[in-house]
Amino acid sequence: MTLVRFEDVDLASIGAWCENALAILDVLRRQPEKLPFRIPIETLLELETIVDGWRLEAAGGRSPSPREYSSDELRQLIVYWFNITKLTSADRDRLGITFTPPAGRAFADALAMAVGAAIACTPELSGFADRLESEWQACQPGFAVGRSSRVVL
Repeated sequence: MTLVRFEDVDLASIGAWCENALAILDVLRRQPEKLPFRIPIETLLELETIVDGWRLEAAGGRSPSPREYSSDELRQLIVYWFNITKLTSADRDRLGITFTPPAGRAFADALAMAVGAAIACTPELSGFADRLESEWQACQPGFAVGRSSRVVL
């Protein structure tokens, strides 16, 4: 099991990111035929549950609670979320979605670092961590798996 936990993340940023992410997930659930890949409905529902939990905690004045994931669960959630983040601008326009608003950028960065740190600390995911880091580097220059002062594992 791998623990993912955030510290020192602005609550307004969490709220902004979560609202946008929930809107994206809602569109993907309602229009799966417009995606260039398939996401199992169970995975979309799990992502919505996680993100809505973070939103509710931030609205209540708290950072997201620590949560444990099995290596298989964490890998599946990351793979599908990463596929979503790789949607082209044409895909996003067709779906009518936008990615992280400026107000949510701090949490988006903290989330990427928390996930990166979690997989880097999970022996069963070491090869996955290396591959993910190189793919994320292509999308987000400067990203490094497992380097953040805001993440505690």
